[in-house]
Amino acid sequence: VHLGTRHSLTFTNLAPGSYTLRIKGSNNDGIWNEAGTSLKITILPPWWRTGWMYALYLLLAIALIYGIRRYELNRQRLKYDLELKNVEAQKLLEVDRLKSRLFTGISHEFRTPLTLIRGPVKQLISGEDKGNASELYEMILRNSNRLLRLVNQLLDLAKLESGGMKLQASPHDIVPLTRQLTMAFESLAKMRGIELIFNGPAEAVAIYLERRHYETIITNLLSNALKFTPEGGRIEVMVGN
Repeated sequence: VHLGTRHSLTFTNLAPGSYTLRIKGSNNDGIWNEAGTSLKITILPPWWRTGWMYALYLLLAIALIYGIRRYELNRQRLKYDLELKNVEAQKLLEVDRLKSRLFTGISHEFRTPLTLIRGPVKQLISGEDKGNASELYEMILRNSNRLLRLVNQLLDLAKLESGGMKLQASPHDIVPLTRQLTMAFESLAKMRGIELIFNGPAEAVAIYLERRHYETIITNLLSNALKFTPEGGRIEVMVGN
């Protein structure tokens, strides 16, 4: 920069940093001092651009990212907890519904063996079929055992709550089992004027099942069949391979 006769120099908008100002001058005869002189100048940055402020900015950014991340994690955890509680509530509701259905079903099933017990008892009291008293007593005993098993099923409701209710299947020959269940309804069928027949093979038909559940299924089928079969009708139970 040629200053001429001026004795001052102004620089604006210089970025912070270190600068060296080199000056050369001449005398009135126009002879220049080539060596000249130099002046070192340091321009400091404003306070918001200093190193410690950048460090503070970095800490604030880290804290902000950490805060956002923690908020997101807490939100996700809260959402998960709510979903878990909803799932647990649904499971409890489903267990209550299952217990209610099971209780209602078992309570309804009490009617069938009680009805099958009443028939032979009435015959014994009235003196009918005295020659078949032993068979009637056996029928009463079988249906009493059926009632006992139903009571045990009610007790299984407690196992259901603790998750201890499991299927315990084992091999059974369903021919004699189904015949026995069918014949338990023979007295009731006679009282209603319905012919009840059982047909099964001579050989064994073994399958894996839990006896109490199988008895419940067959008993319900026979009970409904007797309920909806008119007088003079015919019910045939068949077992085959």
